[in-house]
Amino acid sequence: MARTISADHDAKRGRILKAAAHSFAAHGLAGTSMARIAAECRLSKATLYHYYDSKDALLFDILDGYLSALRDRLIWLSVEDLSPQEALRRMVGEILLAFDGRDAEQTVYREARSALPREKQDILQSYVADTEAQLGRVLSRCAPTLEQDAEQRRAVSRLAFSMLTSFAQWAPQADADARARHADLVTRLMLGGVGAL
Repeated sequence: MARTISADHDAKRGRILKAAAHSFAAHGLAGTSMARIAAECRLSKATLYHYYDSKDALLFDILDGYLSALRDRLIWLSVEDLSPQEALRRMVGEILLAFDGRDAEQTVYREARSALPREKQDILQSYVADTEAQLGRVLSRCAPTLEQDAEQRRAVSRLAFSMLTSFAQWAPQADADARARHADLVTRLMLGGVGAL
């Protein structure tokens, strides 16, 4: 007989992923055991292993969910009817809002993704590449010369994305107002350089 899935399966899985992300961010991959995660979730180790059979499986699921949701959020963001400058401001702001409450996941991505097998890293990198490409399309509207130079467009997109992802590192637990101010700062830098500040 097939095993039934409990009514709170998805909620419990979400709690496990959140606790694991915070533990990986605080203690590193080596300092986080399945026993620690189970204790933080107030679950038995047997229950935790029912959901995930290894730390690698947990690590990948944390990052897969986080990065694919960010990519999807930006791909579905409607900015076509905005001016190029407003479209950039909206996208930059949306990225920082997407990071809100996800500082642990961003830390895990930065510090632990290299522990995953290459094929898993490639999946995660594809989400980041899609996100950067979406940002690059908006940047190309602001600077049309980027449209003809794919290499430069990628470089500028990565630079802009790095300015946003680093925010989680040096401003953990920032509120929505702080994120909005940083979004405005990054947008002004991208549009006009330091002289525009």
